[in-house]
Amino acid sequence: MDQRRLAGLVVLCGLAACGGSDVHGPDVSCAQALPAQRILQGRVTEVQDGDTLTLDGTHRVRLVGIDAPELSQDYGGQSRAALRALVEGHAVSITYSETDRYGRLLGQVFASGCTDVNLRQVQTGAAWFYRAYQCDLGPAQRQALDAAERLAHAARHGLWADALPVAPWVFRNGTEPEVPVCAAS
Repeated sequence: MDQRRLAGLVVLCGLAACGGSDVHGPDVSCAQALPAQRILQGRVTEVQDGDTLTLDGTHRVRLVGIDAPELSQDYGGQSRAALRALVEGHAVSITYSETDRYGRLLGQVFASGCTDVNLRQVQTGAAWFYRAYQCDLGPAQRQALDAAERLAHAARHGLWADALPVAPWVFRNGTEPEVPVCAAS
């Protein structure tokens, strides 16, 4: 097994071991598994698209590290439906340390049982790993998202069923962004 797969499995196993409660929502220890300045818990009241949700009707959250198809793009509706099925109406924990230029929290979302929602969207082919912002993530998160995308692509899950899916950043801007090289940490 290559190092990327092993690292991804280690992250997944570690998050799965966090615990959690189906009755009260995810245990806050899920969120403590990642370095972040703040943790929010609440109920998802709306899902705007495959990578944006609203917590408790007040906090808009952009799922960090991923980019989902736009609603007007092929697979956009399916991506939103996948996120809705995971979180809408459910309690979640969110770690975040910053906001984006639209005022949304850039968050790592955990559902019941410590399900890493950001990772799950990539695993099922409902979103891409957003490499243009990969340095905002820790090395383990980058490796897990990279491995998940490669496996989803190889298995032709979700948006990967299309031979040449158009990435949302290309759909929005018409160009591929430069992928930064992250400092070792």
